[in-house]
Amino acid sequence: MPFMREEALKVVRSAEFIEPRFEPAIGSCIMGLQKEGVAVSPQLLANLEKALV
Repeated sequence: MPFMREEALKVVRSAEFIEPRFEPAIGSCIMGLQKEGVAVSPQLLANLEKALV
């Protein structure tokens, strides 16, 4: 990942890298919900996070 960070910063000096909140599979599920028109609210994300603990 350091190489990716260095290359991105060459293009956008103000780029920030953050740790993801969920695993990629969960992100795919969230994207699927969005595609079906489901509003991804802070409450939905909090409920999802609680369910995964």
